[in-house]
Amino acid sequence: MTMSIMKASINHNICTNCLDDRIIPLPAITAETGVCCECGKVSDVWDIELLQLYEGAGIGHETIFQSLPRLRCSHIPGAPRITYDEIGQRIAETFQGTATNPTIATRNTDASPPKKLRPRRGDSELITREEYDVVKQMIRGYFIRYYLLELPSGQWGALWDAGLKISNAWLILDDNYGLLAFTGTQSETQNHIYNEAINLTAEYRLDTPVDSIKRMFRYVKPGRKSRTPRYEDL
Repeated sequence: MTMSIMKASINHNICTNCLDDRIIPLPAITAETGVCCECGKVSDVWDIELLQLYEGAGIGHETIFQSLPRLRCSHIPGAPRITYDEIGQRIAETFQGTATNPTIATRNTDASPPKKLRPRRGDSELITREEYDVVKQMIRGYFIRYYLLELPSGQWGALWDAGLKISNAWLILDDNYGLLAFTGTQSETQNHIYNEAINLTAEYRLDTPVDSIKRMFRYVKPGRKSRTPRYEDL
């Protein structure tokens, strides 16, 4: 068995009895039936990494419960796995659906309130064109799902690509980095993105040359701008 296939079978689900005491109790509506990675029992479990990904995109618990996958895989024999591409598509469809059905999405109340009116899709607040123009000046590269940002504080951050158009991005302008996937030095942040790329390609058997990311990092320099998506394409 190859290493990639072994990693593809990794179980990230955990039940309430096996949760670390340091982890804040998770709401029951974000749980789903699956096999716990610790005790091996079939129970209500949480995919904490997936929930953190949703939180980083500013998605509320009600939205997750009503519209989005709560587990990448239940690990019950025969259960399918859900890729990040499929999850991203579901998120996009959910945001589009809230325009005609505002009861679908619930705003993340932990995020700071906006200081001005901004474009919306249902109950989801989007970044404005002016805010996007500021944030894109911080982008130093894009590497498999993550934008590498040079932050005004002197730190560097990893921003999940789905978060560029919503609360994660405009909170950066208030020096609020709590919804970024990672913050640290340039080297630490690049290592985080590289490790995430390894996990993604191994777990979902993506045909992506991960080693090329290290070569691309050689061109990342403080102050050097990178290609970014157009605002209209977000």
